[in-house]
Amino acid sequence: MAPPVQVPLLISVIVILAHPAMAAEHWAYQPPVDTETSGEHPIDTLLESARQQAGVKTAPLAAPRRWIERAVAKVKGVARRGGLMARS
Repeated sequence: MAPPVQVPLLISVIVILAHPAMAAEHWAYQPPVDTETSGEHPIDTLLESARQQAGVKTAPLAAPRRWIERAVAKVKGVARRGGLMARS
């Protein structure tokens, strides 16, 4: 037996389909808007402002070798004995 459809959702879909003028105003039919102001993703901008307000500094990016070590540890499910690979 199929799960019941939520009535408010069904009504809103019927209303949008029945009135093309309303469908044209619906967010799904609007062209995308470029909200990027600094070349970053809007989420990055939001998180950066929250970090600044909280007084938290971001950590520097990890070295490529460290990324590989983390990926290997993630795929294997465990890190090597003694932690991650010795740094050279």
